[in-house]
This record gives sequence, C-alpha cells and structure tokens, in this order.
Amino acid sequence: MSGKVDWRPYCTPVKDQGWCGACPAFGTIGCMEAHLRIAKGAEFNVDLSESHLFFCAGGDCYTGAYMHKVLDQAKNYICREECWPYSGEDEKCREEPCEKWKQGAYRIKSWKYVYNENEMKELLKNGPLITVMRVYQSFLHYKGGVYHPLEQDAYVGAHCVVVVGYDDEKGAWLIRNSWSEDWGIDGYAWVKYGTCNIDRTMFAIEVDPEPAEPMPEPQPQPQPEPEPEPEEEETEQEEQETEEEEPEPQPEPEPQPKTLWELLIEWLKWILEKLLEAFSSVV
Repeated sequence: MSGKVDWRPYCTPVKDQGWCGACPAFGTIGCMEAHLRIAKGAEFNVDLSESHLFFCAGGDCYTGAYMHKVLDQAKNYICREECWPYSGEDEKCREEPCEKWKQGAYRIKSWKYVYNENEMKELLKNGPLITVMRVYQSFLHYKGGVYHPLEQDAYVGAHCVVVVGYDDEKGAWLIRNSWSEDWGIDGYAWVKYGTCNIDRTMFAIEVDPEPAEPMPEPQPQPQPEPEPEPEEEETEQEEQETEEEEPEPQPEPEPQPKTLWELLIEWLKWILEKLLEAFSSVV
C-alpha cells in the first residue's frame, strides 16, 4: 500500500542562502521551525537565525560546516533572525548576538542518524527530517517533476536540505531547498528514491517547544480619554441664559380713549380756527 506525507503547510517561507555554504544551518533551522509549527500551530510566528547557528558551529562560507557540529550547536539556544540577521558573508561567532537574545530563542533536545528507509518514512509522519544529498549540474536548473541525475551529469558538491515528505506513487522524497522560492517548485523539489545519496543517511531531531525566555507581551497603546459630556443641568442653564439674552418682541401698546376734557379742548381749538378763517376772508 502506497503512502505519502507533505509538511509544506507547516514550513516557514523558503529562504536564500546566496553563495555562502551555510546550507547545514538552513537545513537544520528549516526543520526546527517546521517542528515548532507542528507543535504550536501552522500560524506560529518563528524565524531563527542561520548566522547564529552556522558561525557558532565553526562554519565558514567557503568550506561549509560539519553536520554533527551544527546539530550539536543547535542544542544550545538559537536566537531570532532579527537579533542576528543573515548577511551571506563570513562572520565571527558572537557570545551575545544582541540584547535579550534569549527571548524567543529555541533549541533541539537531541538528534540521531537514520539509515533505514522504512524508519525514515515512519519518522516523517511526525515531522520533517534533514539530509545531505549529492548535487549535480542538472539539479541547479530543476523546474518540476521527479528529479534524478542525467547521464554524465557533472557533480557539483554536497548539499544539506530538509526532507518534508514523500510519495510512494511518485517514488520520490519531497525536499525543501534554500535557494529562494524562484528555484524549483516554489523552493521545493521531488527527488527520486535512491538517487543523489539522498536516503543514504538522514538526521532526526527532537525540538524543545519552549523558548529560553518568552517574548514580552505587546503593550497596549494608551487610548485618548474622551471629553466629558456637559451635564443636563448646565445645558438647561445655558438654554435659559440664551432665552434671557434674546427677549421675545413685545406687542405695541393699544391707544387709550381720550377724556372729556381733552375732547372739549380740541372742539374749542376747531371753533377758533374757523373764526379766524372767516375773519381773514372778510378783511
């Protein structure tokens, strides 16, 4: 009965090691990060420093590093990528990669060699493995399908990768490379069983799911306090003041009736005016 495993949904984004021969660190950390996501959830945010692991394991860009030294070094905590970013150039080991470097740093508890293909597949059911394969010229230009070396293919060198699955129907291992997502199948490849020494020896790791020190909880940003609303009494008082400032228009007073004395004076004035008019016309 054929079987298959594929841990790609739990892998962190594929990186690019550049020209530097730091593949043992990229393979080991790629495997560690996948195991942490399997333990904590596929969305768990983890990005460990290849520079910290590689250079503190005695590696250099021109000759690489021994796998057993890199795996032993991984038993010590590896800091976050932001603490010691990868430059792709030779560097010296730093005892203190950055301030508070142990926050969010992880390690492996143990590792072991695996020589049997059936044991490899059984272990892959729990998470990825690490291997060192022989790279030939045609592998540099791989675009898809199941890879195997061509006849008279030029040997390039040994290369560490993460084994993230297998498929018996394809008869191939699924590997994660460190040559960017532009290479292969978004950074991955299928390699035929028994070729390139891919399944001659693999490495199984046990990852400690607890960090050396936890990351500090993000502090909430203080929110501005809202301005207090005016009390109802003040509002009513303001309305009353407004009413006082703008009085309603008063109606004009109605005319009062004239007294008898006032009417008599007006009648006498009228008689006098008529007599004067008559006298003027006679003269």
